[in-house]
Amino acid sequence: MGPRRSTPAGRTGIRTDRADQRVARIENRARLTDHGEQELRATVLDLTEVALAALSPSAGLRRSVALHGKDLIAGGRSYDLSAVDRWSCWRVLATVAREARAAGSPWPRGTVVVACGGECTVSLGPDADELFGRGGPNQEAAVGAALALDGAPGIVALFADTDGSDGGTAIAGGLVDFSTAGRAREQGLSLRKGLVDHATRALLEACGDAVLTGATQTNANDLIIIGVS
Repeated sequence: MGPRRSTPAGRTGIRTDRADQRVARIENRARLTDHGEQELRATVLDLTEVALAALSPSAGLRRSVALHGKDLIAGGRSYDLSAVDRWSCWRVLATVAREARAAGSPWPRGTVVVACGGECTVSLGPDADELFGRGGPNQEAAVGAALALDGAPGIVALFADTDGSDGGTAIAGGLVDFSTAGRAREQGLSLRKGLVDHATRALLEACGDAVLTGATQTNANDLIIIGVS
């Protein structure tokens, strides 16, 4: 968990000073931070860039990512989600994040959750290319989280494949918040239909929530970052 500080109203209270730290780069940061929870989105993207750099081959695989010498673990504690089905993980995290935002428990406000390990999976069956659209497991997790966070401000969730290509697409994953579902509706798009059709790439691109990193030259499974202001 990053250290908290006193901030003016509306500030996230999460620090992400990155001096002297090697970071990766997200190619479309400007678009990703141009809507919704803008400051919290920027914070989560900062942490994503630090995490991707920490997981790079040149850095050596690390068990956790640290800022200011402190591990970024929810509330200073670790949570074992190994018993949670990979497809349900986004629902669990989004639900807990909503509870934390509303009640300050089980995570204190100002919490950042960084999880890396394992991979989300999506079962498509035969003839998938003919039946379904384009997307990937992390894109589906992001769209699912966007549904769970609809109308719940103060929470941002990122789901990304650390190699920069989720489901064989040019998109690493998605960055979503309370505004994602609303922006989809304004364009006549349905997040639920996108999940059913496994066509999440077009949804995230239309909403401006697709994360582009390019090839990262690493593959440490999936990266999940949840920020609660």
